[in-house]
Amino acid sequence: MNAFRFVVYASMVLSVSVAQETAKPTEPEYNRVAFYLDGQGSLVTLERQQINAQVKVKALGFGGAKSSARFNGAKSPVRFKADDKIQFVIRLDTQGEDPTTLINLDVLTPTKSTREVVVAKAGPMGIHGESTKGDATLSINCAKYGEHSIRFVPAAKLPPGEYVITSKGSHEGFLFGID
Repeated sequence: MNAFRFVVYASMVLSVSVAQETAKPTEPEYNRVAFYLDGQGSLVTLERQQINAQVKVKALGFGGAKSSARFNGAKSPVRFKADDKIQFVIRLDTQGEDPTTLINLDVLTPTKSTREVVVAKAGPMGIHGESTKGDATLSINCAKYGEHSIRFVPAAKLPPGEYVITSKGSHEGFLFGID
């Protein structure tokens, strides 16, 4: 009878440890790559593009200048509905840093063939330059996700439009749209 109890106890311990092992969330494989996290806990790939930095000078600098980050295409092929639960996962080596200082969620301004976010402006002949990065950056709420990743959500509901996720130290943007 003791052998039977041992076998039952051992099988219960094994099944609990296997259940705990499978309960770990799926994390991105590489650092600084953002994904949409769907309702089933699966990672959905976002549109991924290199950041194209551009400076536009007006009237040879006498009219001022603006610096922007541009992305090809007027609309992202990755679309979500305004009513969807919008949440993302990114793998980051935060080493105790506040993840909200490492991740940006920005609103993009679409044109005919691109989307952009203005990051700096300068007045005539470079006088009175200022960063405008914060003007398009949205607040996010972050939480640890698995062992190496961060789950983040917009602090407020996203209205229809085009958006980009960037992280400190990366030269890529992860784009999506809300309909």
